[in-house]
Amino acid sequence: MARLISNDFCRLLAVSEELGEAELAALKFLSLEHVPMRKLEAIQRAQDFFEALREKGMMEAGNLSFLKELLYRISRIDLLVAHLGSSREEMARELQIPGRAKVSAYRYLLFQLSEDITKDELSSFKFLLGKELPKCKLTPKTTMLDVFMEMEKKGILGEDNLRILKRLCAEINISLLKRIEEYELNLFGKTKQKGLFPIVILEVAYRYHIGLIMNAFQVKKRCSSQGNRGAAQEALKVMETLKKLMLRFFTLLQLLDSTLLASHFFTQVPL
Repeated sequence: MARLISNDFCRLLAVSEELGEAELAALKFLSLEHVPMRKLEAIQRAQDFFEALREKGMMEAGNLSFLKELLYRISRIDLLVAHLGSSREEMARELQIPGRAKVSAYRYLLFQLSEDITKDELSSFKFLLGKELPKCKLTPKTTMLDVFMEMEKKGILGEDNLRILKRLCAEINISLLKRIEEYELNLFGKTKQKGLFPIVILEVAYRYHIGLIMNAFQVKKRCSSQGNRGAAQEALKVMETLKKLMLRFFTLLQLLDSTLLASHFFTQVPL
């Protein structure tokens, strides 16, 4: 931290002396989008963590905004006030400004979940992930943040890959699942407001429904050609049901202003 001016150095030293092991782990976890996981895993001291942030341009002389956000996220408001000249209210206003927050909503969601999960629930997560993660990574000392990082390493957890986590939460504590769903709804609202709803997701859903209808259509054709009227009629009923589902999906597309996808929504549906 030699490149930081003396005043900042003194403030960082004071903060580092008051951070516990679990809090340092939380700060490292919240910084994973900015500092490589391997580098963070090797860090055991707060001073080394601050140096890693400086090396990645996340902290510099006269600008400790990212550290302020990190302390705010882990609710160390006392350190914000005593050493960094900020407050809970100031940080809340600051982070409402678009583009100002550096901790992703996804990363903060995982941190909040880890804070809410009890010891018994943590044990349940470890048990249910026994076939997915190495046993050496699921020791009694393994925290929920450690579990999340191991899941990310294995590729079974990510910002666009919450399926397994949601299934586990549904089995262990439904309130955890609701927290994730609230995050997804909030994220959906923000992207729609900006006109950035991921159309690829809609396209995948569209292609899935088209595939189901095409399969039912092929079954109907084969059954008709073979004289199996009963099966053909059943296939026709399936097609009609799927078309109704697609009509609802079409309504959703209109609500999302996804006219590009909606314009060819029924073009491939067999009649």
